[in-house]
Amino acid sequence: MTTQGAIFQAQYQQMIALGQQPASVPTTSPAQPTSPANSTATVNRTPAFSFEDGGTDGWSGHGIVNVQNSITVALDGKHALQVTVSNISRRDFPYISVSTSTLSSYPQAGQTITAYIYLPAHAVSLMAKVFVMASTYHWYSDSMLPLTPGAWNHLTYTLPSAINEPLRQIGIQLNGTTDSGINSDVYIDALTW
Repeated sequence: MTTQGAIFQAQYQQMIALGQQPASVPTTSPAQPTSPANSTATVNRTPAFSFEDGGTDGWSGHGIVNVQNSITVALDGKHALQVTVSNISRRDFPYISVSTSTLSSYPQAGQTITAYIYLPAHAVSLMAKVFVMASTYHWYSDSMLPLTPGAWNHLTYTLPSAINEPLRQIGIQLNGTTDSGINSDVYIDALTW
């Protein structure tokens, strides 16, 4: 699928399936980035993770990634999870995840995990996907989707009905789109299922 096709598919999902208006993409030049503001997107369900307690809620980074709570930009409330990637390329697949052992409930087969990821307007191109890891360490996910800079990107993953074992982790994996090293922050908020 082309980048334009993936963006159209994400916007179609947001507008038609969820009845939400997509966030507008500001027109700024890379030399004059805008400061991120709270988005106009709405969250239809109570988030399982909103990071309003000021912590990381058990999320940790794996690979060349750092995780911390931030008040720089948020979708639901005033806090989001800030993920900093360092020197990643198209050959690197760092991810963040949370163990389901710390959760009172976690997604089951047939449920859809929803996550919102903000990529700053001045950032370089990154891709992301939501995944789950089963108790047998098998990963389940869709393909990586390009993130639109300057907007909250709506990612979803519906767990297949074939998953008949407990989940070990829920996560988001990132990937660079070039061969040279990419450094960037992304912000994650309002994860639901």
